[in-house]
Amino acid sequence: MSKFITKKIAQETFRRDYLPGIREREAMFSNLGVDHCMRRTAWNDMVDSLNKAGYVSDHQAMNWTNPYDK
Repeated sequence: MSKFITKKIAQETFRRDYLPGIREREAMFSNLGVDHCMRRTAWNDMVDSLNKAGYVSDHQAMNWTNPYDK
């Protein structure tokens, strides 16, 4: 069994732990709609922190596509 998490688990974590706060901030500025830049940046920051904590390998961190790239 690998000690690293999968991208699917990372995405579920992002949706559960990060996206609600992002949506709340987006709602404060409802005239702007979805803030793709904030979502991309938050995803990258989360993957980086998972990598530094040892939950994501260097290879995963460098090769996972960002699901919030538009």
